[in-house]
Amino acid sequence: MNDELRSQMLQLMNRADYLPQNKSELARNLGIHGKGRSELRALIDQLEEEGIIACGPKGRYRLRKEKKISISGYVKKLRSGRCLLIPDSHNPVLQEMDWWRRKKPEFLILPHRLQTAMDGDHVVVVVDQPSPASRWIKATRRHESHHVDHLYVRVERILERRDAQWIGIFKESPGSWGQVVGDGILAPELIELDRKPTPMPEPGMIVSVEPLVWPNSRSSARGAIREILGFPEDPHVDMELIIRKYNLPRSFPDDVLLEAEALSGDIASEWLRGREDWTNRLVVTIDPEDARDFDDAIGVSLLEDGIWEAAVHIADVSFYVRPGMPLDEEAIRRGNSTYLPDRVIPMLPPRLCDDICSLKPGVIRLTKVCVMRFRRDGSPIGARFADAYIRSARRLTYAQAANVLHAPADTDLARMLHEAWRLTQTLRNRRLAHGSLELDVPEVRVVLDNEGRVDRVVSEKEDESHHLIEELMIAANEAVAHTLKTHQISAIYRVHENPDPAKLDEFGEICRSCGYVVHDVTLREEQKRLLAAFRGTPEEFMLKSAFLKSLMRARYDVAPLGHYGLAKSDYCHFTSPIRRYADLVVHRALSSLIPPHRCVQPDSSGRLQEIAEYLSETERVSALAEREAHQMKLMGWLENQADSESPVPHRAVIREVQPFGLFVEVPALQLKGMIRTDELQQWAHPGMVVPVIPVSVNREEQWVDWELAPHRDDSHNK
Repeated sequence: MNDELRSQMLQLMNRADYLPQNKSELARNLGIHGKGRSELRALIDQLEEEGIIACGPKGRYRLRKEKKISISGYVKKLRSGRCLLIPDSHNPVLQEMDWWRRKKPEFLILPHRLQTAMDGDHVVVVVDQPSPASRWIKATRRHESHHVDHLYVRVERILERRDAQWIGIFKESPGSWGQVVGDGILAPELIELDRKPTPMPEPGMIVSVEPLVWPNSRSSARGAIREILGFPEDPHVDMELIIRKYNLPRSFPDDVLLEAEALSGDIASEWLRGREDWTNRLVVTIDPEDARDFDDAIGVSLLEDGIWEAAVHIADVSFYVRPGMPLDEEAIRRGNSTYLPDRVIPMLPPRLCDDICSLKPGVIRLTKVCVMRFRRDGSPIGARFADAYIRSARRLTYAQAANVLHAPADTDLARMLHEAWRLTQTLRNRRLAHGSLELDVPEVRVVLDNEGRVDRVVSEKEDESHHLIEELMIAANEAVAHTLKTHQISAIYRVHENPDPAKLDEFGEICRSCGYVVHDVTLREEQKRLLAAFRGTPEEFMLKSAFLKSLMRARYDVAPLGHYGLAKSDYCHFTSPIRRYADLVVHRALSSLIPPHRCVQPDSSGRLQEIAEYLSETERVSALAEREAHQMKLMGWLENQADSESPVPHRAVIREVQPFGLFVEVPALQLKGMIRTDELQQWAHPGMVVPVIPVSVNREEQWVDWELAPHRDDSHNK
């Protein structure tokens, strides 16, 4: 369709002196003759179908006079090719609708309605079909319950671009300075170079491109090469690609570093006045083996009356990071730390996160402490909060803590941890009995050598020590959220809203296809029954992943909307202020309840909502970057395995049998792929476990072709 003709016609109809006209009158006024009239008729039919114009008496057309429905949000491009708008939750049109929060119809953006917007851009859209939208608006105000799958929207204007650079692979192109091939999501699929690169990259190299012209339906993207990163297989180049692709910060500004370096590492005596002294009480940290920032420490005791007392100490980052200062501004800009296989991109400079805020053993550190008491059945009695200082007795890894729990309780440390385990086991059982879902998925982790290449891949399951820390952190987060809500103190909550019943039904169908009997999967008890039914089975990872996809994404909000997965009505993030800005906000809010009430001027609710939405987005970007970085390293390792004379065999589960091969899943690597052969169909069946080795890898599609491992034994048939 001719976009210029469309624009001319809409401009004509928008004129103040415009009177409704029929097709012939429109053709005369637009100066269209001959064959052009058939194009005009097609355009009129399309605009009427889209709901932009309406046909009145005597076949005369006008613009619809319904109120334009504007919605702000972020563009999200999916690998499937679909493009969505993720609305800002504070949008006035949506905020007044309870039905919107329950139904959440998708807002689809067709490619020709994007203008030049790309993934992650902050935009304003208008509903592209006024009539269906109006019916939807009216229905929501009457609280009708009919289901709306999606609405079409078009980008009206771009508020803010997400990326200042595009990342792609350079290729030569006759008659030009070359082209750069992007992923089609965070970078255009094809970028024409506007000038000769200096120096000239070699074909196949990864480059960073400065955008000059964004792509639209009429013209391609254009840009200039800013930096040559190297070939994908070069050490650390893959992680540099991730950093630039997701626009992650690479260094701290000078004023931030200067402020951090000016902070004293010594604890001044006046800092301790008014703080509780916990240096003579047993507290320890338990963290992963490779952790460098220790932001929580715990101590548990059984009181004489049979009551448990649990103290959760959290690094008092708010003492050092003050609102409005460079450190604070940079922390909120980053939003959270990002963990890549070969490095951490921290929210705070190393001076704070690795040193003066980290709860290292044997040194005094400032904390905010949540002291909770529980009855023997795990029911909470109450919680209090204080500014404190500690001297951690030990720094334990999860493995070391697990060893203590499996050994006799013959030291003060062992006795404390055994008591903590009895408490947290009780808390966990109580939480699960109240509807909390067990959603633990083994973590597949790549271990790198000194050159940044994968040395091995490990799959780590949570053990007793993980559960011990997890339960105490959940309890502290809940206690803080409940207290802030009770005292009506503005803060940021962690929310996980109820899932869409339609998506849960899709999960139920997947379970049925695997042979499970499924009842009403929208009921929490049925979800728990299914999760228990496939625990430990070959299809556990696939089905648990399908269930997780059916749930809403957890996010931040100023309203305590509850946490579906944990079955908690009050929940926030309090326990990791070194790596999450939301926790720092919560610490500052909590300070108003702690003598001597070191509270700062609170942000307005509108400002807090903006922060909450921004932090939800930075968290999403970090999660995408972390996942892609892991997959990139894993795919590189599998490529090397495919070229190796003795590749590592893996257990694969056959998911589907087709004439051209077998679709399989390797749970230990959390990867899918195919055995391309027609020789196995006679004995293969879904659910069978077979040993496989990789033969080829497609990094872009994250797909692996496998073959049966040699010297196969009969164990896979059991």
